Amino acid sequence: TQTPTQTPSSTITNTPTITFTPTITATAPVTTIVISLPYPNPVEDQGPVYLDAQAPAGSNLTWDVFTTAFRKVAGGAQPLSGKATLSWNLRDGWGGMVANGLYYLRVNVGGPQHKQVIRAVIVKR
Repeated sequence: TQTPTQTPSSTITNTPTITFTPTITATAPVTTIVISLPYPNPVEDQGPVYLDAQAPAGSNLTWDVFTTAFRKVAGGAQPLSGKATLSWNLRDGWGGMVANGLYYLRVNVGGPQHKQVIRAVIVKR
């Protein structure tokens, strides 16, 4: 009789979990860049916080989250073509939950002329 062996496994990631969900529509191609305000704001409990963006094909979306002391706690980049929703799970770059407080979300789509800095308040009970 053979006894099955099990080896423990753990995965440590240094990036927060980000969900990027493109919305596919059968309308005319997107020609303008639009970045929404984050919602819900304030973010309560475990989040996540969402942000909608749209851009023409071939654009790139980059985002960073900073504390009020301008310490970067999270960020990422992905291609953006059309409309999409970015979702941040309130985790820092080391996988830990961020503390209560005010955070700045810097979002850039398609170049420096389309950069926005948006405030988001995190309130966990």
